[in-house]
Amino acid sequence: MQTIDLHPPVHLEIDVPITRRLKLHAVVNGLGVQVFHSKRISEVFAFMLDHEVGEFRMVDEDHEFRVSLKRPLAADPETKG
Repeated sequence: MQTIDLHPPVHLEIDVPITRRLKLHAVVNGLGVQVFHSKRISEVFAFMLDHEVGEFRMVDEDHEFRVSLKRPLAADPETKG
């Protein structure tokens, strides 16, 4: 299994143009190395949570955001009366 170096600060580059119609989202570590990419932002968020990255910068060509990411709360089990 490949070791992934998530040397902080981690940032997420969104809508990176690959071809005229294809854009990807890329996770980049603090050394400027792309460590993960996907067409789906949800897969990127899952990757970040799986690697315990909860705070990061999200950037595109025009904007930058600071993002805090948390797993959803567990659903409350329904009780029947």
